[in-house]
Amino acid sequence: MKRLFVFFTFLLITAAQAQDHAFSVRAGLLNKSISVQEVSSKANGLYVGMQYQFIHFLTSVNYTMASTEGDSQSSIYVPLCSKFALAEKVYLIGGPALDFSLDSDKTENTCFGYTLGGSYELNDHLSIDTHYSFLFAQESQTRQLILGLLYQLN
Repeated sequence: MKRLFVFFTFLLITAAQAQDHAFSVRAGLLNKSISVQEVSSKANGLYVGMQYQFIHFLTSVNYTMASTEGDSQSSIYVPLCSKFALAEKVYLIGGPALDFSLDSDKTENTCFGYTLGGSYELNDHLSIDTHYSFLFAQESQTRQLILGLLYQLN
């Protein structure tokens, strides 16, 4: 217990002193493929959200809207990622992800999985990023490709 307290105290002190954090707004395109047992469907849509980056960790909360053949799906997509520099302005992003369905007729409302992607900084405030996510629930699998634009607020 003492080690856990020391760890969280160290983490809080580091967070208070760190100047490397940023808030961003993000929006982009979404391509989603859902497989339930042997039936699969594909949907295209949009997403909007907010992202917070602290040193090399980032998380975002995104509202996604996708539709196919008159059927629409909406969810809250939350990736919890680490960000690694590959080259100047080029980054690899990966980590776990959650997807909460906002559709009341779905039996499984929460999917858990992982995401892998990358980003490229165009300038100090503007970035392009892409993510490919594998999300799993009890009876279904969801794969989604996200291509977006980020604008850093601070």
